[in-house]
Formats: sequence, structure tokens, C-alpha cells
Amino acid sequence: MTEAPERSSGDDLADADAAWDRFVAGSAQPSYLQTSAWATIKAPNGWRSTRRTTDGLGTQLLMARRRGVPWGIGYAPRGPV
Repeated sequence: MTEAPERSSGDDLADADAAWDRFVAGSAQPSYLQTSAWATIKAPNGWRSTRRTTDGLGTQLLMARRRGVPWGIGYAPRGPV
């Protein structure tokens, strides 16, 4: 029998891709759109990733700022987990 991934929270998830991916995999509704691989795919198009956790929940936010406009946009794809 395989052990479920640990669902830790805190700053370690914000910086470590492998820890974040384990956190996502251990959620009740995991989505590939919340993985570090998805953030890597989006990066060449100007999106940057930031992650937030609190009370056992977390989300990866993807944000972009386009040239020529005074605001940025962001979204949490299939989040929080």
C-alpha cells in the first residue's frame, strides 16, 4: 500500500517545486493546472507563479503584466487545493 503524500503547509511549499507538487497531489481535488510543471509551461508567455498556503489549503496564482497597460492580470487555475 502506498502512503499518501504529506500535506504540509508553510513557506517550504512556496519555494520548492517538488514539495508543492506533493501538496497538490495530496489534495482532495488535485489538478495539473496547480502543478509546478504548469507554471513552467506558462512562463515563456510572460506568466509568473506565486504560491500561498493557509490552514491546509493552498493555491498557485499565475500573474502577468502586459506592456502598454497599467494593470496586471492573475488567476488561480482550479484552485485552491
